[in-house]
Order: sequence, then structure tokens, then C-alpha cells
Amino acid sequence: MGTSLFDLIAVLYEAITRFGEVKPHTPIDKSMSDALEEKAKNLIYSNIHEDKLIFDGEMCLDSQGFHDIINHCQRENNFLLYRSVLCQLDSMIDIDCLIERHDFNKYDNGITARVFNGLNTNYKETGITIIPRVQSLANTFYVVKDSKFEDKEYKNANYWYDNINDHFNNVICISNDLLDGYTINNVIVDLFKDRNKDSIVIGVTPCCNYPLNKLMNVNEYCDEETGMQHFEIKEYYDPQFLTNKFLKCIELAKENQVDILIGAEMLGSAELCETDELGYNQHFSAEKGQSPHLIATPSFWSDGKNYISVYLKSGELIGKQYKQNCFEFTDEGKRYEEDLTNIPKEILLIHVPGWGRISFPICVDLLVARYRDLLARHLKSNLILCPSYSTGTVQFGNASGTVRDFDIRLIWLNSCSALSKFSKSPKSIGLVSVPVTNPEDLEAAAKMISPKCNGKCLECCLFTINIQTRTQGDKHCNDVEIKHVSLE
Repeated sequence: MGTSLFDLIAVLYEAITRFGEVKPHTPIDKSMSDALEEKAKNLIYSNIHEDKLIFDGEMCLDSQGFHDIINHCQRENNFLLYRSVLCQLDSMIDIDCLIERHDFNKYDNGITARVFNGLNTNYKETGITIIPRVQSLANTFYVVKDSKFEDKEYKNANYWYDNINDHFNNVICISNDLLDGYTINNVIVDLFKDRNKDSIVIGVTPCCNYPLNKLMNVNEYCDEETGMQHFEIKEYYDPQFLTNKFLKCIELAKENQVDILIGAEMLGSAELCETDELGYNQHFSAEKGQSPHLIATPSFWSDGKNYISVYLKSGELIGKQYKQNCFEFTDEGKRYEEDLTNIPKEILLIHVPGWGRISFPICVDLLVARYRDLLARHLKSNLILCPSYSTGTVQFGNASGTVRDFDIRLIWLNSCSALSKFSKSPKSIGLVSVPVTNPEDLEAAAKMISPKCNGKCLECCLFTINIQTRTQGDKHCNDVEIKHVSLE
């Protein structure tokens, strides 16, 4: 057996992190850069010969070459050489082969894990986890010069925050201590032959505007042993009602060419979130019409857990995302905390070539800076979809601005049901945050999701959010168009 190329990258990446504070942005002249690249290539290709490569579904090298490359870098002990060697190793990875090998859409061959925690096997020894970097949404803004337009690339926050990974094209390396004890459930879903999409359409539904006490029994209690005050969902009064609401929204999503559909927090059901013994939910199989490529259910509260299920349009379950942080609310001067227990400390990260990495923080998860930073800075999410059930909005608006400089598109979705405590006709039920569209329109980076029903809509409704990914005609990159679609 050979040693995986990813294991070699992990060893070298761990070594380069030990250099501590280095000024990686100090420009070096072309001759030095070329010399470093040539030195790195010579080192790699003198130790990785074609006849030494072992192909067992992924690129491997023999143990002698593995150790010789590491030992050489250790003797030189040069930050720039380490970085150059890592960049050359990254360039050897065939990302398309990697995508095909792990594609969740492919039949499970029993060899390659469709859900995997990392690409390297030595994550315990090195303290490094490697995940794939698939093609993502464009990092551009729109400019006009001399009557000509262009989508211009720019440096986002990763350039200053994480310059090593910013040099890589095919992988992302993460120090395990930055994962804060979380296991990453990586799933690659290859949806398109042509990955250069002009736009992406996200469908969101607030599900309903019925007051909370009409939908579920919330039990508030005090733990006599600890004195802690908690709340839990004892039962849903009519789960079939909530199931039918969301299924009607799927039909609306089909009619409106939605790519990804997601529902609000707390308004799900076991019937929506659980599968048969083969891992399918027949409610979501696309028998008629073009279903969304990804369907994220409204979250469901059961047995101390609050979670969403994410499906393919075939109805096959990709994975579940559990709420990680407890929500708090005050009732008659008493503060209660959501009683989440034995939560799987896992993060579902879906890699879609062309869109990038998609993550699903639930409600207060987005407000917890440490968790939000994990999604944005370390896992480098490109699209964050956050369902909530909250009477508050200000904190979510503030949180959206903290990830924009990482080139993240974020959608926060609330429910009319949660807002009904204060208004039968809420002015907004969420917001869309995108990187700045152009230098002359900074305010367009955040748009509210505003209902058009004046509080009279008791049936389900859908908001379609079209995010332009590159300029086409009069539609510019990062332009956002929101439409409110009601089921009449």
C-alpha cells in the first residue's frame, strides 16, 4: 500500500503552521518565485516517479518518497519552500477525479465513503483535516469603465486571514483545534455538467403564520437539581398540517425553477425528516415536474434534538444538521433555555461544484460567533442558509455583515408564526446578504425578504431569491431579485 498524497500534504501543512507569525504577503521578485517553484518541482518529481505511483482510486506514493520529501523540507526549514511544495502538491490533485470518486449521486460502490470526515487518514497524528475545494460562486464585483463593463476579481478576507489556504486550488487544510471538537460530514453532490451558472435560485418558505400555541405544546420547567430553567417541545398538535404545508411549497418550488428549497425552524415533522430503511423519503421523489436539486426541511424538535434533513430531488437523504446551540427566551421575567440534549457534534457540509460549500446553521447557531467563524473562516462556506423561529431580527442582521467580507452569500429565514406575537403583517421574514455588487451601491449587499400578503395569507407561500453569479446583460454579479409567490 502507498501513502496518500493528502497525508503528505497534511504533514507539510502541520509543519508550516509551526512557523508562527510570518509575513506571507511580502512580495518576492519573479526570479526568486521561479526558483522556489523549480526547486519544489525538482524535489517532488525526484521522489514521485510515475512508476512509483500507486493507483487505488486515489494518487499515492511509496513510503520512501513520502519521507524523503518531508525530510528535505525539514532540513531546509524555509517557510516559502514549504509553501511552494504544498502548492505543487495541490496542483497535482485532479479535482474532477476527486469529485467523481466521492459524488453522492453515484451508486455506492462500498469502497469510497459518500459521507467522509476528511481526505487524509493521518488527521489524528498530524492534527490536520483536509477537505476538498470545489469550484465555487464567483468572487467578483461589477465595474464600468469607458462604457465597458467587467466582473472584476478582488481579495476577500481569506487573503489576510488564511494566506496558506488562499494559495490552494483543490484542497482546504484545517488545524483540528480550530474545529472545536466538531466532526465534519462532507458530502460532494455533482449536479451540473456546466458548472458556470449565471444564477442560483433559493426558495424559502416561512411555512405558516399560525401562533406558536396553536401549533405545539411548549413545556417550561425548572431543573430542581441545577436550578436551570428550560423549555422543550412536548408535542406538535397537528404534524400532518405542517407536513402538508411544506409539500405544497415543493409544488410551488417546481413551478418557479427553484434550485434549493429550505423551510423555517421548528415547523417540520417526523414525516418530513425521517426516511425509510433505504434512506429515502418518498414525499420528495420527483415524479412530476422539476424538483429543487436540494431540499432542506423545516427543522423538527424531538427528544431534545432540533434538526433539519437535507434531500436530493430523488428523495434520498444526504444528511441531517442538528442545532448546536440552545436558544433562550424570556417569559414573565424568567429566562428559559432550549433543552437540547445529546446533540451529535457534527456539521453537514455539502460541496456542490459550481456553487461551492453549503452549510446550514439553525437559528441561534448563526449568532454564536465562535460557531459562525468555524463555518465562514475555517470551513470557508460559500453559501450559508439559516432557518430560524425568532421574535428578534436585529442580531441576525448584524451577524450577516460579519461574513460578507469572506465572499459568502447568506440567507436568514424567519417564520410569520414566530413574528405573529407582535404583528399579523410582518414587514420582513428574513434577509439576503451578498458581497458588494459594485462600488457605487454598497446598500444593495443586504436585502430584506418582505411579504406581500398583508397578513391575510393563511396558506403556504414561497419566496424565490435569485442571486446573479456573473453579469449577463442588465443583470450584474451579486444582484438579488426576491419574489413572493402565494398559493392561491
